[in-house]
Amino acid sequence: MPQSISQLDSFATWGLNDLQQWATSRALSYGSERSVRLHLGTFETRRALFSFSVAEIGTNANTEVVAICRAMQIPERLVPNIARFFPAAAFVHFGFEYAGLAMIGKCYLELPARAPDAAPVQGRLQFLGFKWSMNDASVAVVTRYRALSIFHWDAATALMLANAGISLQPAMSKLMNSLRPNESSKDDALSLLEIEEEGSNRRSYDLNVYDNSVSVSMLSDALRDAAIILNVKSSTIDHWLESNTTAPVGHIATGLGRDEQSFLTVYYDPRQAGHVNSMAAKLR
Repeated sequence: MPQSISQLDSFATWGLNDLQQWATSRALSYGSERSVRLHLGTFETRRALFSFSVAEIGTNANTEVVAICRAMQIPERLVPNIARFFPAAAFVHFGFEYAGLAMIGKCYLELPARAPDAAPVQGRLQFLGFKWSMNDASVAVVTRYRALSIFHWDAATALMLANAGISLQPAMSKLMNSLRPNESSKDDALSLLEIEEEGSNRRSYDLNVYDNSVSVSMLSDALRDAAIILNVKSSTIDHWLESNTTAPVGHIATGLGRDEQSFLTVYYDPRQAGHVNSMAAKLR
């Protein structure tokens, strides 16, 4: 399964092979998603997320998920936190990515979606994220993703722009315009998350745009503008754009990282093997 994701071979002995063997032996369905991150002077493409339904994993899900996390070199001090919150999770997501020379492991616990007939609750916890450096056990953080009740595209645009950093705002404005849906629902809240990381000044926002039917090529001008602003080599992003022209865009995230510098992340190319419930199919 993960072997279909290129650029991740170096994670094979850091939990990726264990994840593959576990999913195959259990015949589990899953979703996968790629992402790219633009940050000052960097354009990182070696990032992927794999999603599973807790109900499908079964009664030993907590134990099995912790075993995968340990294969991914999770610091042992995070394990009790995962065990504590796991009973509330509907889905679990495993992430692998590079941040410079650091190899980052992730485990996201996703709470059940809001009931269709329930009123939106501002700031409702939707995801609890555990992130750590696989090659430096001293680096580990807990991140909270809270759902915001925003019903109009212009309001979401204003929020994303206000938190992207002044220099990145022109590119973000163009990006949001390219993502704008043809019709805006006045009844359903947009899928927008506020992200806070314990122990750092990171503050960012994540907007789900799966239903907007946007491909990577439709964002090319805005992403090239962002690359110029963030001093990313044009040849680097051009190669990625050419390789992923028709890939659907899932969601975008922007804000200030823990270094208080602007960043932009684009999640794309969702894939499924078997049936994964609605929220897991729209990976975070």
